[in-house]
Amino acid sequence: MHVPTMAAMMANGESPDVLFWVGCAGSFDQRAQ
Repeated sequence: MHVPTMAAMMANGESPDVLFWVGCAGSFDQRAQ
């Protein structure tokens, strides 16, 4: 499965329909700190 990065898409002048942001919500969870 090929998953392009935002840098690669922007370099080609493209933009995604949907952006899935994984983020770091665990850093805000007291149990995960």
